[in-house]
Amino acid sequence: MKKAPLDKYAYYIEAVQSVEHDAWLYRDFFRQARKSEPRSLREDFCGTHALSCEWVKLHPENTALALDLDPEPLEYGRTHAETSLTESQHKRLRVVRKNVMSTTRPVDLIVAGNFSFNIFKKRDELLKYLKHARKSLVPGRGMAVLDITGGPSMIELGQEPRKIRSRALGTYTYTWECTGFDPITHDAHYAIHFDIPKRGPVRNAFTYDWRLWTIPEIRELMSEAGFKKTVVFWDIAQKARDEDYKITEKGDPHEGWIAYVAGLV
Repeated sequence: MKKAPLDKYAYYIEAVQSVEHDAWLYRDFFRQARKSEPRSLREDFCGTHALSCEWVKLHPENTALALDLDPEPLEYGRTHAETSLTESQHKRLRVVRKNVMSTTRPVDLIVAGNFSFNIFKKRDELLKYLKHARKSLVPGRGMAVLDITGGPSMIELGQEPRKIRSRALGTYTYTWECTGFDPITHDAHYAIHFDIPKRGPVRNAFTYDWRLWTIPEIRELMSEAGFKKTVVFWDIAQKARDEDYKITEKGDPHEGWIAYVAGLV
């Protein structure tokens, strides 16, 4: 019997994303850096645009613009994430199949999440993207945030399996694998696999061909792109299970870390 197509986005969302938490986190970043409330969001490389959907739920004045070129996740978001929105929330969401190398109407906050900007492998490409982002922010108020990752676990070949317990999907195994890394170019290759009971292993459900950028490189490029100031949000929590991202100029080494670099205009 032929297996039904795998709903890979459902398994990915359960294993990787926590959009309600992320919406609160980005709002907190803006509050820390800008001492005010962000109302308009542009979600770059939005995929299923679940973050944008969550953003318009946060406040009755919040608006979101979601950009991506891939029609498949965009359609998935329309038939899944958007179904949780009220009519009022839906009116404040705009989803566009468009290159993020674009200047759009000015917004308070631009977010490029899930390490998606690593798709830019050349310095000129990332600089061009950051210039477009800067021009798409409200002058004197806007902020662009890129999440960034690093540490030995991101450059050493190997797999990191993790059990996921989901009410909707049951228990399954999510595996992140580093399949290649070049120390000279920082070209990096990764894959996501699932092992689902009664279905078996699903290899390479998602694959990534990136350049692994560093925090100093991003800050230097943001400054060159015209951002007036850059800050880094680093998790200063003492316990692994806690989370407390604050603006800081000093980070501690970890096997695998996630931070956020913000450019202010």
